Formats: sequence, structure tokens, C-alpha cells
Amino acid sequence: MNKAKLCAVDAVYQKEGPSVNALNAFLDKHPFGPYDHLSEAAREVQRLRKKGKGDKADMLKALLQQFAKSRGVGKDAFEELPALMALMRERNAYAHPYDEKYLVSEIKKGNSDLSSISNVLMLIIKPPPPAEPAEGGN
Repeated sequence: MNKAKLCAVDAVYQKEGPSVNALNAFLDKHPFGPYDHLSEAAREVQRLRKKGKGDKADMLKALLQQFAKSRGVGKDAFEELPALMALMRERNAYAHPYDEKYLVSEIKKGNSDLSSISNVLMLIIKPPPPAEPAEGGN
């Protein structure tokens, strides 16, 4: 496992929490969640399909795509999660410091080890946009 892949996994460990909180807030008025990890939401789409609840699965998938787009990344970011989870399982044999600048530079360079998971990584790494002021606020 190379440094780019290790940094990708570290991004999940160090940066996923705020993205999960934002996803749960985004889904608050819908019959899905709350989730502890982004991968739970992606897996729920698969579970719903397996149970024959295609309409609910399609609804959740569309909401996950809307959430990804609202964060400024590709709409299919959640479909990259299985590949990222596979990297997480590989990582346990390695330890090193997390280097976000290096990871972002490798994503921007189009590192082939990261290309299939670049959107979900940026979803995790990228800070959320500033909150819009509430209507009627001062």
C-alpha cells in the first residue's frame, strides 16, 4: 500500500465526522438515517434493493447524489465508497502520519490509485460551505 492510498484512508478517519453530521442534517426531513458513517448510507441503498424496496432505494440514492452535489463533488461520490472501504481494510498493516496536502495534490494530479475514489475523498476532506443565514435573521 503506497502513501497516496494510506492518506486516502486517513482522510476517512480524520475528516469523515463533519461530513456525516452534514449528511444527517441534510436527510433530517426524510425517512433515512441517522448514520454514523457515510458507508452506512451507501449500504442502506443496497439493503433496500435486496428487500425489494426499489422506490425507497432510488429515493435514498437520489438524496445522496443531491448531498454530494451540494458539497461540490461528483454526484456519484457514494458509489465510490466500496473501493474506499476496501482500502481501509488493507490499511491495518500500515501506520504513518496523515498528510492532507500530499493527498490533495495527488488527487489533483490524477493519481491512478485515487481516481476511482477522488470524489468521495474530496467530500470527506473539503470543508463545508459557510452556512446561509436564516431567513428573517439580523
